[in-house]
Amino acid sequence: CGLVDRVVASNDHGAGRVVLIVGDPGCARLLEPGRRDAARVDAHAAHDDLFLIDRELELQEQQRLWLNQAVSVAQANYATGNAAQAEVLRAHTEAQEASNEASVLRHRRAAISAHLNHVLSRPVHRPVGRPGTLSLVPMRFLPDELLLIAEGRQPELLAFQFSAERAEAAYRLSRRELLPDLETMVE
Repeated sequence: CGLVDRVVASNDHGAGRVVLIVGDPGCARLLEPGRRDAARVDAHAAHDDLFLIDRELELQEQQRLWLNQAVSVAQANYATGNAAQAEVLRAHTEAQEASNEASVLRHRRAAISAHLNHVLSRPVHRPVGRPGTLSLVPMRFLPDELLLIAEGRQPELLAFQFSAERAEAAYRLSRRELLPDLETMVE
């Protein structure tokens, strides 16, 4: 199964249900309407995380090669008496830290792969291949416009705005109560 390709409404599985088609048609999953979008978002987020972790692993592999060369140089310098033993130990320490970081990234990749398999209703230990490249979507807004939109949608500011509107409505209502009731005066 691949990632989420499309969502198709289906009447074969009961009212209000939706079939989420992933990769090949044999990997369909029934989802409630509210859960469909969450599954799609989870699958795409896991895909993006896998892409980024794979890229980090590539960079860690390059760094490991460079650090191994640095260890060899430090050992050669120490063997000829041109460097102190501390430099060799420092090079070994940096190489070991890079190796540990790569191990952590491999474990994170396994966890994200298991999560992706779970979201797509596949066996959790099923291998997940390398994701394709991320597609960049052109932005419709300039950065300054996005900043203004984000500032306008801050939850605290929205809460203050709704509070002010509620207070204004309460004030108008209280002013209306102070006006005389003309129906009772006619009697």
